[in-house]
Amino acid sequence: MPTLLERQLAASVAEVQQRKRDDLDEWLSAAPVPPKRLKRTKKMTVALARIDPGTMLERVVVHGDLSKLAPGDRAVYYGQVCESLGLNPLTRPFEYLTLNGKQILYARRDCTDQLRKIHSVSVTIRAREQIGDLLVVTAQAELPSGRKDESTGAVSVGKLQGEALANAMMKAETKAKRRVTLSICGLAMLDESEVDSVRQEQPVHISPHAAPDEDTTEPAKPSDEFNDVMGTLESADRYVFDPACTWETANRWRGIVGNKGNPSELGKRLSALYHGDAISPSQRKEMGALWNRIDRKLTALEGKLKPPPVEASFQDEPEDDTAAFAPTREPGEEG
Repeated sequence: MPTLLERQLAASVAEVQQRKRDDLDEWLSAAPVPPKRLKRTKKMTVALARIDPGTMLERVVVHGDLSKLAPGDRAVYYGQVCESLGLNPLTRPFEYLTLNGKQILYARRDCTDQLRKIHSVSVTIRAREQIGDLLVVTAQAELPSGRKDESTGAVSVGKLQGEALANAMMKAETKAKRRVTLSICGLAMLDESEVDSVRQEQPVHISPHAAPDEDTTEPAKPSDEFNDVMGTLESADRYVFDPACTWETANRWRGIVGNKGNPSELGKRLSALYHGDAISPSQRKEMGALWNRIDRKLTALEGKLKPPPVEASFQDEPEDDTAAFAPTREPGEEG
């Protein structure tokens, strides 16, 4: 018995194929040359119906392989998956991944964030512990109905210190929260934070307008430095786009992220990655786009938010390397 998703998918494919046939009929009727020379042939019909709905369902549902689908059919499947889950396809909640010779979908951050909102999922960190070189975080998710689920996120910390250790801790927490979100929502698929941990994987970015024989695969080059930089940028993105973001928070993240005229330590690391060959073109594009997004938001906040009174800034002055951005007057010094 076909599921609801399978029936919706088959109906969408049939609709697309019928629309192609209608377009061809309209073009034939309006053609300036004699119609006899432009009669529809069996070859045209076969070309229009490259793949029937049954074959597509078999490849996707039974074999779990999207690589054999044409770009148009793949786009239809992508849209139907988003529709069945209530996700906005324009935010790219899923990305393609080639794993063990099969092309599958994996969930991006946009997917888990939307699922938590749609299903009112609340996530709580239950435990943090270090086992050998591994930092293990346990997250618990709960639905309004009272149903609960737990998942863990583990990363290797080794001898990491400072910012690298902080990024690893945030990555473990993020991995646990996203995995438990997918689990409690009934999605048995990889999360974005797990992709780098999977062996023999190959993320791909496919254009819906690519030719069937066009190679659009971009191999991902694993890089701990890239993961650390992206972890910090993702944290900055969450904080500065929070509606409750304050001047102190924006100022602190500006010190960490830096700007084009005054690059921070993170900015120098990002620049080295961007101009080097340790990452793929798609990773370079993703990293640059995220930094520009954060920089634009911080610039907007700097023009919108007002700094606190000087007296209040001494009480909450951060005790880290961003303190250089605080007022330079010593406490007790006459104004």
